[in-house]
Amino acid sequence: MVETRLRGPHVHGYVGDPPGQLTDTTTLLNPSWAWAAGALVSNVTDLARFYRALLDGRLIGSGLLREMRTTVPLAPGIGYGLGLASTSQSCRRAPGATTGCTPAISTRR
Repeated sequence: MVETRLRGPHVHGYVGDPPGQLTDTTTLLNPSWAWAAGALVSNVTDLARFYRALLDGRLIGSGLLREMRTTVPLAPGIGYGLGLASTSQSCRRAPGATTGCTPAISTRR
C-alpha cells in the first residue's frame, strides 16, 4: 500500500501559480527527480538543530566545513558551495542552506 500523506509535523512545499495564490503540493508532487531534493522530511526545529551543529563544526571536520563554506559566484551577491549558499545582505555576508526550491516547488511561503 502506498501512503499519500506525511505523518507528524513537517515542512510543506508550495506552488505559487497564479502569482499570489499558493497551493500546497507537499504530497501532490514527487521532487525526487531533482536527485536528493525529496529525500528529507523535517520540521523547522530539527532543521535548525542540524544546521546549528553543522555550522558549529560538530558534524564534520573544520577542513570539510571550510570547503562547504567556500562558494563560487552565481549572480551578484549570491554564491553557491557544496550544499551551502551565501547571499550578501546590507549588514553582512550570510551563509545558509540552499533554499529548497525546484521548479514548481518551494519550501518558502
